[in-house]
Amino acid sequence: MLRYNYQYFSIANINNDFGPSHTAIEPTTNIWRFALGTRSGYGYQLSDQPEGAALLLYNGGDFALSSVDITSTPHGMLDSAVLLQFKGAARFGNSVSGGVMLRITPLISVDAGFQRTVILRRMVFWPWLGSAIFEGLLQDAIDGFVDKIGNASPMAKPIVHFVLKNALSYGIHQLRKVNAYTPFPSEAPLFLDTFKVGLAFTF
Repeated sequence: MLRYNYQYFSIANINNDFGPSHTAIEPTTNIWRFALGTRSGYGYQLSDQPEGAALLLYNGGDFALSSVDITSTPHGMLDSAVLLQFKGAARFGNSVSGGVMLRITPLISVDAGFQRTVILRRMVFWPWLGSAIFEGLLQDAIDGFVDKIGNASPMAKPIVHFVLKNALSYGIHQLRKVNAYTPFPSEAPLFLDTFKVGLAFTF
């Protein structure tokens, strides 16, 4: 069994022009995102060599500042006035992610995963802090449970960690679709869901 822990800084651009042609019923956006985050998890060694092939299962999250430009909204779109409130200024937010990484060599890895990004309309410190503490306590409880599972069955630990940590992240952020500072009443944020497939080089 392997332990995986990775810290990163990323700059990303989210733009309708990068994907298939959008339809007339979709808003068009151009978002720049600057994030600081971490990913962690466990995995399985697939080779007899310590630096050989490995399969890693992870859960991650980050904090970010996003610059949102709404270039157009469909005529008659009910939420267009709300959407335009995100335009113009840097917005605080975060994301959660889960995925599977196949390390082919120490240099080359293939990564596939899902990321959910939250962009807040405005930052309200105390509800944000309370929501972060609430999620942190739940994450700590899962970490303790996963450690107990790992002590009893080490080979099950990567899968249990992957399933429970990502289920909690997804569940919390489903609630945040309505209340950005769950469990406290608050306004809805802007949500972006992304499926990712990538090739990574580690130097």
